[in-house]
This record gives sequence, C-alpha cells and structure tokens, in this order.
Amino acid sequence: MHLILLKCDRCDRVLEAPDDLAGRKIECPACGDVNLVPAALAAPAQPGALSAIPAASPAKPATPDRAAAAGYPPAAGPEQPVMTLHPVTFRSRPFVTLIVLAALLVGAAGGVYFSLIAAQRDAVLASIASLLFIAAVLVILVWKVAARTERLEITSKRTVERKGLLSRATTEVLHSDIRNVQVTQTLGQRILRTGSLGLSSAAQDDVEIIMHNLPNPQGVKRVVDLYRPL
Repeated sequence: MHLILLKCDRCDRVLEAPDDLAGRKIECPACGDVNLVPAALAAPAQPGALSAIPAASPAKPATPDRAAAAGYPPAAGPEQPVMTLHPVTFRSRPFVTLIVLAALLVGAAGGVYFSLIAAQRDAVLASIASLLFIAAVLVILVWKVAARTERLEITSKRTVERKGLLSRATTEVLHSDIRNVQVTQTLGQRILRTGSLGLSSAAQDDVEIIMHNLPNPQGVKRVVDLYRPL
C-alpha cells in the first residue's frame, strides 16, 4: 500500500492517505476541513523493463461545478457555509397557533377592559384575562426557544444537525457519502411549504439526520443535491 500526500485546502497541513482512498474525501485532523484525495501516481518502471506506451486519449472536459453554476459556494476548494436553517414555529402548527393568538388578543383586551374601562370593574375577570394573556405569551416563548435550539447547517462539504440548549447533540454527513434524501410532507405542509428532511449515507441503512418542520424542504433537498455525487 502506498501513501498519497496532499495539502489541506484551509490550513496547508500536509496530509497522508492510503492509495485506496484515492478519489474520496478525508477530514483534516487539524482544522476539520474536508479535502479530496487525488489519484495515486503510477509506480515508476523497473530499470530495463519494457513498458507499453499508452495511446494518447483526448482530454476529458472538466465536470462543471453544479453548485457554483446555481449561485452557491463551489463544491471544490475550502469548505464554505451555504445556509443555516431552523424549524419553523407557527407554520408547523397553524391551528394551534390561531388558538394561541386568539387567547393572546382576548387576554390583552379583557385585562384592559375589566381593569380600566368597564363601568363596574371586575378584579376577578381582569385577573383571568391577564393569566390567559401570560399563558399565551409563555407558549410562544417556549416554541421560539425550542426552534432556536435545533438547526441544520449546510456547507459545501457536509450537512450538520445540531440539537440541544444545555446539552448538545451533533450529527453530520459528508455530501460525498449521502446516498438517500427523504422529504416527507402532508397536504397541509405542502401548502404551507414545510415538512421533514432526512439524510442517510452509505455507512448506515438508518436515516442519520432528520429535521422536522423545516421550511421549504424540497428547496433544501435541491441544494444538497448540488453537492452530492449524482
């Protein structure tokens, strides 16, 4: 087995890779950048040995960079961020959102009316309305915090899912390893342009990354496909 030497695109560190990884991508242990291992050079001929002279073949045109052509960071070269997505808060639960917004408005209006405007002010009804308003605000805050603690990061080399606020869970899949992209949408989600996105690689049969309530999952799939070896 021979070693292939290459230089990291980001930190210029010299990396070593076995020749059976030629044409695949490896991660730099120093900076984490993903680099393409070039094809191994042919072994030199032994002195006195006869070697066949290969026939000249026409040069193959370079494969166009589909991501760069679409206006995104190129797939070749150093790793670059492409997009960061969070689950949507209100579009993922439209009917419950309407109920919460109604409680918010009724609570605010009732609190003002029964405590300030009504001819016979009612402290009990004013308190009930205020509690209804506070409960609706707390529900919205919980939804917002939950959405911000989960995100999907897409770079020119990989897709990373991060979850958690106090504790953290991170899952990543290299684009070169992705073999299956799943998009799941109900009729209502298709209308509201939300849904679930799942990614799996050749290393495992199970879905490794799944993000629910993602905005425009079909569009996200198209972006990931630009960096996959299709």
